Amino acid sequence: MSGFERRHWSRICAALALSLLVACGGEDGASPGAVAAAGGGAGGTLAASGGAGAAGLGSGAGAPGSAGVGPVAGRAAAAGGGGAGSGAGVGLAGAGVAGTGAPSGGAGAGAAGGAAGVAGSGTAGVAGTAGTAGGDAGFPALPPVTSTEMNGPFQTMQDLRSGPERQSGLFWPTDLGKDGLEHPLFVWGCGGGSTPSSYADQLARIASHGFVVIAEVAAIGDNGMPLTAAIDWLVSENAREGGPLHQKLATKHIALGGHSIGSANSFYVAADPRLTTTIHIAGGSLDNVNNPRAPTTGMGGKRLTHPVAYICSESDSFGNVEKTELDYQNTTVPAFMTVMSGVEHIGAARSGLPAVIAWLRWHLAGEQARRKDFIDPTGQFTTGIFVSKNKNW
Repeated sequence: MSGFERRHWSRICAALALSLLVACGGEDGASPGAVAAAGGGAGGTLAASGGAGAAGLGSGAGAPGSAGVGPVAGRAAAAGGGGAGSGAGVGLAGAGVAGTGAPSGGAGAGAAGGAAGVAGSGTAGVAGTAGTAGGDAGFPALPPVTSTEMNGPFQTMQDLRSGPERQSGLFWPTDLGKDGLEHPLFVWGCGGGSTPSSYADQLARIASHGFVVIAEVAAIGDNGMPLTAAIDWLVSENAREGGPLHQKLATKHIALGGHSIGSANSFYVAADPRLTTTIHIAGGSLDNVNNPRAPTTGMGGKRLTHPVAYICSESDSFGNVEKTELDYQNTTVPAFMTVMSGVEHIGAARSGLPAVIAWLRWHLAGEQARRKDFIDPTGQFTTGIFVSKNKNW
């Protein structure tokens, strides 16, 4: 064997040994998470990038992804991620194994990092985005998306005569329960005088990301009772043998939200222990729910027991920015509040839709990497039209 052949064989053996080390959990003895069949990445090293881990073994271009801890993907900095840039590794495609995902400590990335090529090639920039979709252990694992500003990967269906009184709008992925997926739930309160059909395109987009959505007509003074009935109905349908929703719903992952009066009424239901989070759009709590223009003390914020997102429109003719500000001040749980510049009351639900979907993917699907979009000063929903603040995180 020539000197060149010995050196080449030595590099291959070293690469295989390092790949086996990662497959056993990496440094710190972290338990293996989801395997990321990575192509591109950081050339001849293993990039500890948010849990997706591996680069193409051998030589190659590209840079590691988001922050990691050392040369081996032992502890994931966030749930997801991957090498950034295009790797051109020769030899074997690295099979990195994610460790534990911070901050919640669940399993790391659930999505494949990059398009795995036979020579370890792939676009690892895509791996970073796909890694975002990898939820923590115990959360439904939704398919990855590159953006929440467009439809998700599911085709959807709808029934505007569904629910407990056959007056609800039900929106769901066509391939309900495919590959054993249990779908997170979103209960929506429509604005005063509107119906589920008024929000059909927006709620269908949420469903296209893998959620089952039920929309209720919100009436002034109903104190959120239709919203509670919708939660009860979804839970019972999940348990009803022979029904189309039987054992296809993630009933431990439910969000509640609403627009205008739908938001105001949702404060009455927000402490329901079955909920995970609430989203209030252009509708602060009302002390006198029979008069949407009545003064408010914002005590609805004090009722909240789950993390909350307040999404407001700058040009709100009903004074909901001021009402929501009082709710925010009285909120003692983790809270995010944004006022969208140049948006009016009716348009708030549509303009805030990308934030709603991202919030749901964070809180119902465990995509912890989305936290920065709401909490970091340079996040997607803290810049541009979003004038935001947060507390209690």
